[in-house]
Amino acid sequence: MVKGIRKWPVVQLEMVNAAKKVCNFSNKTNISLGRKYIKSPIKYIKKNKALYDLLGVRPGSSVFEIGPGVGYFLYICKEFGGCYVRAIDSRQIPGKNILYDQNSIYDSTLKELSIFDKVDTQCVQPAKKVSFYNKKYNYIVAIGGSFIRNWTIKDHKFFIKNCRNNLLLGGKILLQFNGDKVNSKIENFYKRISFHSGEQCLYIIHKDIDGV
Repeated sequence: MVKGIRKWPVVQLEMVNAAKKVCNFSNKTNISLGRKYIKSPIKYIKKNKALYDLLGVRPGSSVFEIGPGVGYFLYICKEFGGCYVRAIDSRQIPGKNILYDQNSIYDSTLKELSIFDKVDTQCVQPAKKVSFYNKKYNYIVAIGGSFIRNWTIKDHKFFIKNCRNNLLLGGKILLQFNGDKVNSKIENFYKRISFHSGEQCLYIIHKDIDGV
């Protein structure tokens, strides 16, 4: 287990309390997108902490997350790991061309955790470079990966090269496709270039990659 700069029970409790506040608010509205993450926060906080440990995030390092959701992983990196953090999110409902409501569960939780200002709006698209804002990172993370579910092998290679070029020496990329269906060609591509933990659709890719 990776050592943190703050006590884990304290950091975990802060996330649980933030989730409870947003859950109480969402119960009074018709907002449902993302509710599962705040209705059962411990489950998803533990999942994100396990990914943090698996990645071996070093205290005081830098982390860039693509699609932070409610912000659990980002908050763990910032508050438990003392990391410099930045993230991007399209702020669009997958498959629909409408923006999230200003009072969405995602944005509200990010605000409760005081990391909303760490997230910029940027849509990740095939064969287009992601902007990392002129900075290189120790870790680039995409948990969920719904934005790449319909990409071709060529698109995946372009994306990985783009991420790799924005890693510091010894940096790592963590991708988790979160139950999305991945065809065998794409799965074999990632297995060839990554450390595969054995968990389905979870890959850790080092900066120096062969086969891309």
